[in-house]
Amino acid sequence: MQLATSDVSALSTELVSFFEGIVRPSTEVVLLSTKLAGMMGTAQLLQCYAYLGLAGYWTRVVGPSIASLATEVQQAEGALAATHARVHENAEQVTMLRGMAYEQRQLDGCLATLQRRASALSLQRLLSEALDGYVLRYLGVLNAFVSMLPAVYYGGAGSAAAEDPTEYFLTSLHLLVNVGMAFKDLVLSHKAFSASRALAGRVGGLFAAIDGVPALAAPPSQPAAAQSEVAVLELDGLSVSAPDGTPVVQGLSLRLLRGQRLLLRGPNGAGKTSLMRVLAGVWQPSGGTVVSMPPPEAVAFVPQRAYVPPHASLAQALWYPDEPAASSAADEKISELLRWAGMNHLPAAATPRAAGGCAGLSAGEQQRLCLARLRLREPRLAVLDESTANLEPAFEAEFFAWCASAGLSLITISHNLELRAHHSLELQLDGCGGSATRTLSGDDGLTEGGGSSSKSSCEAVLVDDEAAKTP
Repeated sequence: MQLATSDVSALSTELVSFFEGIVRPSTEVVLLSTKLAGMMGTAQLLQCYAYLGLAGYWTRVVGPSIASLATEVQQAEGALAATHARVHENAEQVTMLRGMAYEQRQLDGCLATLQRRASALSLQRLLSEALDGYVLRYLGVLNAFVSMLPAVYYGGAGSAAAEDPTEYFLTSLHLLVNVGMAFKDLVLSHKAFSASRALAGRVGGLFAAIDGVPALAAPPSQPAAAQSEVAVLELDGLSVSAPDGTPVVQGLSLRLLRGQRLLLRGPNGAGKTSLMRVLAGVWQPSGGTVVSMPPPEAVAFVPQRAYVPPHASLAQALWYPDEPAASSAADEKISELLRWAGMNHLPAAATPRAAGGCAGLSAGEQQRLCLARLRLREPRLAVLDESTANLEPAFEAEFFAWCASAGLSLITISHNLELRAHHSLELQLDGCGGSATRTLSGDDGLTEGGGSSSKSSCEAVLVDDEAAKTP
């Protein structure tokens, strides 16, 4: 984003400034030097120019590197823009994983780095300009007076220097000041050249990449209803609408008991992921209530697209959005989870706390890491959205076996009928946007109840424990 937007515009601006800083000052130097040579003499004029050249070179040597500081500022801007784009692109996953505080720290860190580098650049530009003004302007005027004295002393009768020394001094000084400013523009033009060269390299990288290529919403507070001793999740007539107002789920009542594993199925657009967004607090329900639900720290959401920050270490990805504990027990736990997830063969697994260990992970490896993160937290309720789609059946079966042994209440969104073998209940939505014909309550968690039925109504279908074993 940084390459394709601000860099192209900045390159055009710097190129214009560079050519303007070369052509105009060069013309002024030639014209003014010709006139001054006739007034002061060639030797005296060369003396002034020699001082200006040496003084300008000295200020460049002892002064700060403006170009390098400007490059650092651009790098900080790019890092901030890239981090913001990553958070914006994955805002839903970040919200579901409650990683707002973590991402806020990342953004604050990038912003603080940009502010430090921009402040350093502004300060050093101020110091550089002050140094240039003192050495080139004030000492340059003194050098000019010394260079003009021979013309006054040896000018003889009839010369402008001898007849009116004051006018001669003022005219020559004015011309020298203009020449000095022109020289200064020529000297400073190297900054525009350096900036243009750096930007040209970045924009060139953008074109090479093109040629080679075939706001976060805070979760709403849960209702203050008392939770049941056995019901992990209870919904009462919950309705969900898309952002454009189209109803996708209507009148859904659900009572999920501890240890029950519910498979949520339906065609695309039936409202499966929309229901997950409501439970995560990304969306507000359009009707009904969430009667009871575990506290946020006891609920784990695993979105369809695994979210693993590429800059993070494997340890940070496992503990996301928290920072991994610094202890030998935490290191042993991290190693155990990586072995369980089948990722101990990765080079980064040898040093799981090293930054950038998540870069280059495949889609399946990212899903494994997210499931290992869920196992680390051991929540009371987990909501999975196609979270095993890129995994082989053996590891998928191992994961669901762990969920059963841990007594984890589970809602799994999937089109895969083979997952029935790992779930005791099934809820199917037909995607019509009508009202639910069955109320989810009772001893087994799903019991047929009241509700209007119509040709376009959504269905809630119970699959008992025995039927669930047959795909």
